[in-house]
Amino acid sequence: MRKNSENTTQSKTGRPGLRIRLLVGLHYLKHAYNVSDEKVVEGYLENP
Repeated sequence: MRKNSENTTQSKTGRPGLRIRLLVGLHYLKHAYNVSDEKVVEGYLENP
């Protein structure tokens, strides 16, 4: 998945994107623990 998206997500301008593995992991945790986006991000920032 990462290899397929590398060519389409690279840009010379703007803020760099987040890694797909991080995004998928956070999305999984959100649904596994049935919590809000804010709680998932709060947990990630507390324990990266």
